[in-house]
Amino acid sequence: MLGHWLDRERFLAGTHCTKRLWWSVRDGLTPEASAEARLRRDERARVLRAALARLPDAVPIGAAGLPDREALQATAEALADPTVRRIAGAAFLLGELAASVDLLERRKTGFAVVRVADGPQIEPRDVLDLAYQLHVVRACGVAADAADLLVLDRNARHPHLAELFSRRDVTARVEMLLAEIPALARSRVNLLHGPLPTVETGAHCREPWPCRFLARCEASGEPAGRGPREAEPGEGVVVEPGLARALRLFERPMAFVDVVAVRPAIPVWPGAHPWDETPALFGAAFEHVDGTREERGVAIAAADDPWETLADAWIAEAGRARQLVVYGAAEIHRHLEDLQGRAPHRATPLVDVRRRILDLRTLVRDHVHVPGLGDDLEIEAVSRAFLREPAAPDDARVALAQWVGDFAELGDSERSFLRSGLEETAVLRARRLAALMVRLREIALSPARGAGRASDAERARRGWIDPAPRAPRITPPEDSS
Repeated sequence: MLGHWLDRERFLAGTHCTKRLWWSVRDGLTPEASAEARLRRDERARVLRAALARLPDAVPIGAAGLPDREALQATAEALADPTVRRIAGAAFLLGELAASVDLLERRKTGFAVVRVADGPQIEPRDVLDLAYQLHVVRACGVAADAADLLVLDRNARHPHLAELFSRRDVTARVEMLLAEIPALARSRVNLLHGPLPTVETGAHCREPWPCRFLARCEASGEPAGRGPREAEPGEGVVVEPGLARALRLFERPMAFVDVVAVRPAIPVWPGAHPWDETPALFGAAFEHVDGTREERGVAIAAADDPWETLADAWIAEAGRARQLVVYGAAEIHRHLEDLQGRAPHRATPLVDVRRRILDLRTLVRDHVHVPGLGDDLEIEAVSRAFLREPAAPDDARVALAQWVGDFAELGDSERSFLRSGLEETAVLRARRLAALMVRLREIALSPARGAGRASDAERARRGWIDPAPRAPRITPPEDSS
């Protein structure tokens, strides 16, 4: 079949975008998936393991992708054995259509096809995936008459996770789609045997996360790297009046602080629910009055108390820094407010921490415009636009999720390796904020690099009506404790 076959993942990819499906199968130079895609893929694997661990009687087959003869044979034997109630990873092959079923359950009237969902609610892709599986399973001669979803229960709370999953019967919704599956599947297989399809870029290219092939589509189908020349850092920057004055608000001693959060599908900390967001990586670059710097990173493990550890880290930096410089103060204030509630005996010093926050993102938004950057003021995009050095690693969340989600399964050497790597990444991310500050000062003092003025339309869109500088400080609400 030369690889031109469908499995569940390929079927869903083709439904989302036929060009993405074609490139992912036919192109041997597939770019690495985005950090968001890798995060969701890894979390789904953890959720599936957690679900199957609660069903010890399930016979494991575990086939993925195109099943081999051994997986097909093992599935046939398990189906023929009436004592086998459940099969995990049952493998089926129908011509060019393959399916590996999360869980196949034997019931009195037949079998139920069960998908383990990684979210707390029923998504359209869950139902479509089940419809594809049920079509393949039935066509292979299995009397499957039900389709269920196992979804994470958002009411579950660590450490009481006995009822982590709830079951939803979606048979009726799946049956409504079954008639469409054969034609959809055949069209996807035919597409893989044909030329690259034409698909216009749009919102679907970034939902639910940026497509790994987006750069190619934006370069009119040429592989990434063959498009227009990238601008030099700071090239074409337009500086509004007031940047230099706004920068005077930032005074040493100050600490540049970066925090990375994780959202474990399977909660690992006491009191947490599935998919709760918890900061677990803290990086700080402290600058003394004379410009010398001290740096440190803190990686919080599943065995640690994240709130006490983070509160202590913030308080320690505030104890020596006049200002705490962050990128995205609104999010940081939400994090600190949550910390005040979870570590109440540290609530008072955390109020002082919040009063010292200064925001680099607000500075960029109010005083600087880079043609081509648009409204994308995420730190990664701004770093690429302004800094000479490469941006800090963008896969920190992937490694952090592995560190948190797989901690119990890691050996001591793996834990030590991951911790040191994450703490180094935390320092790099904090150092990036310090480098951005240096770059902004250079731009403010160099008219040649910051020449020009944004158009009136651009100034109005960005709210640059009054040239007077606005302080990048976001004042925290009054403490209610």
